[in-house]
Amino acid sequence: MNGLDVYTSEVDDHGVDFVVKDKNKRFREIQVKSLRGKGYVFVRKNKFDIHNKNLDIQKILNLE
Repeated sequence: MNGLDVYTSEVDDHGVDFVVKDKNKRFREIQVKSLRGKGYVFVRKNKFDIHNKNLDIQKILNLE
């Protein structure tokens, strides 16, 4: 996938849905949130560390 290795988590107990390794062997932790329309996205503070530079959040909009 565009030179990325993507690993899924067995259990979502730390707020990390995927781990991605790029071609330079750097890792990113990805948390995915799906939306059913435009609006507020709730993320627990204990599941998303805003100081972690390797943690991203991705939003997916479900248009159905």
